Amino acid sequence: MRQPEFIHTYGVMGSGKTMAAIQREMTLSRRNYVYAITKPSEDWRGGQSIRTRFGEVSRPIDFITGKDDSLSERALAVFAAKEQLRDMGSTATDLALIIDEVNFMTTEQVAEADTLVNDHGVNVYTFGIATDFLGKPFPGEQVARSLADKSIELQADCYGWQDDGDCNNDASYNARLVNGLYVFHGDQVAINEEGEKTAKEAVTIYRSLCRACYEIAKLESQR
Repeated sequence: MRQPEFIHTYGVMGSGKTMAAIQREMTLSRRNYVYAITKPSEDWRGGQSIRTRFGEVSRPIDFITGKDDSLSERALAVFAAKEQLRDMGSTATDLALIIDEVNFMTTEQVAEADTLVNDHGVNVYTFGIATDFLGKPFPGEQVARSLADKSIELQADCYGWQDDGDCNNDASYNARLVNGLYVFHGDQVAINEEGEKTAKEAVTIYRSLCRACYEIAKLESQR
């Protein structure tokens, strides 16, 4: 009998984490799993869906997890409702939970995901970024990586600090730009997108950089 698993996938922005989550969803659907998809309330991009960074591919989610929500209670309720709709019985090993942007989850919620694996036989697949724009770790992602049976790192190319793509290194940092300028101060979470600027807010975007380009961007920001 196959045992439930906890698999964590991480990488810098633009490395294809959400695409990997969608590919996982396609596999679960093909195998006739009872599964649910969730994301934290901090990730308002895409509304009631997860979608790739450039918006080509998306999938609807089953629920949004707020900071004060019990992840396990929400997930088990969805599983129960979905199992009632099935025409066949299910076993514990055909339950699965996909969590996108696990970096924004609380450490308690990630621990609940681990409990779902151990106590309820749920397969858990988490996806997230390891560090913020200052290179500091996200606690939720750290816990996911420590609890997972296996962690998979996705790679992305460095944009180049001048945003010209003229760098062949692997990216390892997520740099923040506000109105086109690199910034190294501010809240850990700041989500905005190109083309969404209003009269009262700046456009916040991110670029994945290698160590060398990240340090150059930091120096340039101080001039």
